[in-house]
Amino acid sequence: MTPRRLPAHLLIAALACVAALCVTLSAWAQNAPRMRASIQPTQAEVGETFIVQMTALAGQRDPPPSNPKVKLPAGVVLRAGPQIGPHVEASMPMGGQPTIRSGISVTWQLQAQRPGRFRIGPPSVEFRGKRYETNPVEIDIVPKGQKPQRGNNPFDPFNLLPQLPFPSMPGFDDDDWPFSPKEPPRDPSLSLPAAPAASVFLRSIVDKTRAVVGEQVTLSIYQYTRSGAPDAVDVHEATTSDFFQRSMLTPGTDPEPRSAQVGEHTWRVELLRRIALFPLKTGRLEIGPMRVSFAGFGLTRGRGTTAIRESNPLAVDVEEPPVNGRPVGYRGDVGNFSLGAQVEPRTAEAGGAVAVTVHLTGTGNLPQSLPVPARTGVEWLDPEAREKIEVRNDRIVGTRTFTYVVRLQQPGNIDLGEIVLPFFDPESKAYSSARTLLGSVKVRPGNAAPASSSSAERDPFESVATVRTSLGSVPARGIPWTDHRWFWILIAAGPLGVLLAGGLSTATRGVVSRLRTRQDSPTRLATLAIGRARKAAKAGNPAETAVDVERAVHGWIEGCTGLRSRGVLRSELAGRLRELDIDEETAERAATVLGECEAIRFDPETSRERLSSLTRTAEELGKKLGRARGTKGAK
Repeated sequence: MTPRRLPAHLLIAALACVAALCVTLSAWAQNAPRMRASIQPTQAEVGETFIVQMTALAGQRDPPPSNPKVKLPAGVVLRAGPQIGPHVEASMPMGGQPTIRSGISVTWQLQAQRPGRFRIGPPSVEFRGKRYETNPVEIDIVPKGQKPQRGNNPFDPFNLLPQLPFPSMPGFDDDDWPFSPKEPPRDPSLSLPAAPAASVFLRSIVDKTRAVVGEQVTLSIYQYTRSGAPDAVDVHEATTSDFFQRSMLTPGTDPEPRSAQVGEHTWRVELLRRIALFPLKTGRLEIGPMRVSFAGFGLTRGRGTTAIRESNPLAVDVEEPPVNGRPVGYRGDVGNFSLGAQVEPRTAEAGGAVAVTVHLTGTGNLPQSLPVPARTGVEWLDPEAREKIEVRNDRIVGTRTFTYVVRLQQPGNIDLGEIVLPFFDPESKAYSSARTLLGSVKVRPGNAAPASSSSAERDPFESVATVRTSLGSVPARGIPWTDHRWFWILIAAGPLGVLLAGGLSTATRGVVSRLRTRQDSPTRLATLAIGRARKAAKAGNPAETAVDVERAVHGWIEGCTGLRSRGVLRSELAGRLRELDIDEETAERAATVLGECEAIRFDPETSRERLSSLTRTAEELGKKLGRARGTKGAK
C-alpha cells in the first residue's frame, strides 16, 4: 500500500509549532543568567571557616542579577557575607563576534559545627523578577585535628604554593580579593571583658550619668552579634517616661557597623538607637531596657521559638541648675541660645497691628515659648511657630521661628522693648541671656469714633421701689431657700459622700493589693516558670529549660523560706537552707539542681531525656520545700 501523505496545511502547522517552541526555549535560555558555584576547600575541620562562591552573569544590556541567597543545612552557620562584587567574562567563538557577559560575584564565609558531609545550596539570585538556582556544592567536615596535612602534592612537595587555587598577582591586595571580606572598623570604646549572652546581646550606653534638668543626655543602644544575621521579630523600646526625647538617627539610614573585642572574640556591633534625652525633673531617673526577640542561626532549637535579649538598664542623677547667679526671669531653659528679630512695618495706625518675627537658634531643647515685653497699649497675640531641628556633633541643634501679631492701641512713637531669654549653659556651667531689641513703631491716630458720653454717673436709687402714697397690707414674703429641709440635707450629703467614697476607695485598694500580692507571689511565679520549663524541655531547648527551672527553684526557696537565694553563692546555699530548718537532703538537692541548670544552659546538645529529668527533679524539690514550709508553720 502506498503510505498516505499528511495534508499540506497540517504539515505547515506542525512545523510552525516546532519553530515557536524552539524560539521560546532559545529566548528562555538567553534570558536566564549563566551561573556556577564552587566551594573552597572541599574538606575542613569542625570550627574552620570555608568559602562558597557563586558567579551569576547576564547579557551586557541586561540588568545585573541581585539578592543572592544560599540554603544552609543544619549544623552549618554563616560567619560573614554575602560579599558582592562586579564580575565580567568575555568569550571569542571561532570566526564569530566576541561575547561579553557581566554580573556579580558573591562570596559567603561559612562554618560547620559538627563533622559530616554537608550539601550547601543551591545558591540562587533574582533576575528579571524571577529566582534562578545554580548547582549545589558539598564539603566533608572532619573532627578537629584529623584534617590531612598539605604537602603531598608532587608539584609542591614543600607546601609553598598558596592554598587557594588563585595565584597572587602584583598590584592586588588580599583585602581586594572577593574571598577576603573586609572587617568593619574596630572601635576600642565598645570592647567588653566578656559577653553577657551567647550569639547576640544588646548594650545601652549614656554619655553622662549626672545632668541638670533640661540638659541633653545621649542614649545609644548597640546590638552585638557573634555570627550570622539574626532577625528581630519583636521589639520593645526602652522606657524613658521621665525624659523628653528626640531621635538622633535619620529614618532610612543605617549607621556603619563596627567591630569590637568581647572576651577572646571579635563581635560585630551595630547602632540600633541614638536618642537625645532631656530630663523633666530631679532625682535618680531610670532608663528601662530595650527588649528584642531574635530568630536566626545559633539562636533557636525548634521551629517557632525565639531568643529574647534585653539591654542593661541605666540611671541618671538629675539636679536643678545652681541657685547662685541665677538671673531674674529664668524659666528653666538649658542650652546655648541666640535671638534675632524683624518688625514689619515700622508705621501703623492706632488700632492696627504689625508683625514681629523672632528667630531662636541654638543647641539643646529649644524653648516652646518666649517671654515678650509688656507695654501699655500693646497687645501680643499667640504666635505661629515653625522649627527646623537637626543633629550636629551628637547634639540637638536647630531654629524655632515665632511670628507674632502685635496690636497697637495708642498713637505715638511706641517702643516695643526687648525680648530676653535667660538660660543655663551646661558646657560652661554658667548662666547667660539671649537678647534682641525690637525697636520702636510710629503709630498714627486712627479714624475711630470718639467715646460716647454714656459714662455719666448713674442714679444709684433708680432701682428702688417708688414711694407709697396709701396704706395697705404688707405683701407676703416667700420662705427663704435656706429654711427648706432639702437645703440642709444637701449640705450634710457632701461630707457623708466624701467619707463613703473614701471608705470604698480604701477597701478597693486593699482588695486589689491582696490580689496583686497573690499573683506576684514567688511561689505562683515559680509554678508558672516550671510550666514553661516543661514545654521547653519537650521542645528540646536547653537554654530556656535551664533558665525557667532556675527561676522556679529560686521562687520556691523565697516563697517557702523567705531567703532570696539569687544573692547567695551556690556553694553556700545548702548551709543557708539548713539554717532555715530545711532538711539536709532537700538543701543539697536544691544546690544540685541549680548546678545542673548552669551546666546545661550553654550545651546545645543536651538530650530531651536529661531536660525532662531535670524538670521532674525540680518539681519534686518544690513539693518538698512546700511541705517543709507547712511543717515550719505548724511548729
